[in-house]
Amino acid sequence: MGKQVSDTTFASRGRLSDLVREEISRHRLSELSGAVREHQERTARHGLGRRTHDEALYRRTRVIVGEAEAA
Repeated sequence: MGKQVSDTTFASRGRLSDLVREEISRHRLSELSGAVREHQERTARHGLGRRTHDEALYRRTRVIVGEAEAA
């Protein structure tokens, strides 16, 4: 018959799956915050000035990144 799988194997696989999801989330957050920084630098470089919705985006990004680092 087939190989017996213990409860600890399932727990380990579940934890590994959680770790992979966390790493993917960190990567996506990093990519998103990088894109926001690029946007901020580009608008500053071209002298476009900061619009109200840009400020809201930058502020919210700082909050989210701060929350992620605190976790």
